[in-house]
Amino acid sequence: MIGEIIKKKRAEKGWTIKQLAEKAELSIVQVNNVELNKNKPNTKTLLKLATALDCDYEELYLAAEQGRK
Repeated sequence: MIGEIIKKKRAEKGWTIKQLAEKAELSIVQVNNVELNKNKPNTKTLLKLATALDCDYEELYLAAEQGRK
C-alpha cells in the first residue's frame, strides 16, 4: 500500500516524518496518516511527496489507486 512505500522511501533517506513533512510542505499529521494508511492522499499531496522523496510520481499514484479499490 501507499503508506508502506512512502515510509520505506523516507527511511532509505534517513529522514524523520517531520523532515519529510517539511520538505513536502505538508503537516506531520498528514504525512503520518498517509504512512499509516489512515488517509488516501490526493493528487496534490502525492506530487509533493514524490518531489520531496525524489521518486516516481506514477509509482506513488498507482499504489494510492490500488489502495482505493
